[in-house]
Amino acid sequence: MNVNTLPPALAQPLGRRLVLATLSFCLLFSLATVALRSWHAWANGLATMDSELALIDQVFQGPLAKAIWELDHDNLDTQLDSAAQAAPVGRLLLNIPRPGRADEVIERRREGFSAVGPAPVLVRELAVAPYPGAREVVGSLTLEGDPALLRRRLWREMVSILLTQLVQSLALAGLIMAMFNRLVTVHVKHIARHLGELGPDNLGQRLRLARPKRRNDELDLLEGASTRCKRTWPSTWNAIGWPSR
Repeated sequence: MNVNTLPPALAQPLGRRLVLATLSFCLLFSLATVALRSWHAWANGLATMDSELALIDQVFQGPLAKAIWELDHDNLDTQLDSAAQAAPVGRLLLNIPRPGRADEVIERRREGFSAVGPAPVLVRELAVAPYPGAREVVGSLTLEGDPALLRRRLWREMVSILLTQLVQSLALAGLIMAMFNRLVTVHVKHIARHLGELGPDNLGQRLRLARPKRRNDELDLLEGASTRCKRTWPSTWNAIGWPSR
């Protein structure tokens, strides 16, 4: 008897199911990784912007204090405009105390600035030393970070993280599928084809897997079990009167 080989197509190949399981796991792992790394990126973005605002304050603190002390309004406006143009600054507030009346508040803000969303805020006193050993506070400077810039930086970081995780997941799934097909699927199909072609007249045909050497794995066990089974089949077929071709 000669039974035909495998059906032309398998409904649910093991390799495909393994790949789908791997992709599902990689997807969940990638989402968790993206969430964790995005949180770290957000924290690092806040720290970076805070450092940038501190550097801007160091650069402009002295000139602003001097301009206030000397009542140099032109120089003061120039310094404020320059500080407000720095990339991390969303809004700048300069508070100048005026004895006997309300404090003077000068504001500069970036076009389209919105305070919606968290962003670092830096508040520093402006002081001058009119003579050695003296310190006179002439105002305070408030620098508010730009939340929109913070979100744009985070979005770029998230896209990079997401693409990296996606490429890694697809590469891992492809590698597993290729290895499974090479190490398992090809040999299982060969074994099934060999067993399907067996009959009383070709029991002596030995099952040989196209592998360089024995590896003492599950496929070797299956190969050995097939050989042992074929040794017992003749007596069983003779007992039941199976006709030979």
